[in-house]
Amino acid sequence: MTKPSTINEEESSINTDKKNLLGNLIKGFVKLIDVKDALRVTILVGVISGVSGIINVLYLVFVTEVLGMEESFYSVLMVIEAVGLFIGSLIVKHLQNKLGYLPLLSLCTIVDGICIGLHYSIDSMFSFLFLGLLTGTVGAQISILSNSILQKTTEASSRASVFGSFQMIIGIFSIPGLFIGGLIQSNENVRILFGISGLIITLIGLYYFTKSYFNKNKINNNVDKSSISNSNG
Repeated sequence: MTKPSTINEEESSINTDKKNLLGNLIKGFVKLIDVKDALRVTILVGVISGVSGIINVLYLVFVTEVLGMEESFYSVLMVIEAVGLFIGSLIVKHLQNKLGYLPLLSLCTIVDGICIGLHYSIDSMFSFLFLGLLTGTVGAQISILSNSILQKTTEASSRASVFGSFQMIIGIFSIPGLFIGGLIQSNENVRILFGISGLIITLIGLYYFTKSYFNKNKINNNVDKSSISNSNG
């Protein structure tokens, strides 16, 4: 039989862990606000996740209702996107060296938005899979670049809490999109949502690209300086 004192100690330990977790998340959130590049990345990826959440639950509907394919064809898309993820992870370093962190992140966002928006008009299986390949390729780069910027602009001592807050914010952004997407069933609405979602992502990508491209050297210098100071610290 468990002693009352042992139970109280376990409950006290659990409460302490909860407080520490909440405190770390708050510290990470404050740090995200303090570091401008990290905040920019968080907002950008948050919007992408929120808007993409609308259409992520609709791909199966698109496959069956718009393309008229069997549900099993959805697995083919997953394989094609996985190939795109592999390709994106191979080329991201080369492109980042050429363009810079935020310019490439913004450019990938634009391509992602265009690929999503084109679902408004496509009817062929080949077009669908090709767009899936491109989406996977830029999606991998968006993930790698956003995490790289967060890592390079955040001190090692607060990196865990920053990444935790980043993931929490992304999750919060995704919830409304998933809910909206889950309410849509008809053909016409699916196409319209793909078109609108793609337009939103493309526009925010263009905005970020304009800002980041003209400040490319400043941003890259900030990232490099943060990386150097973190390694020295």
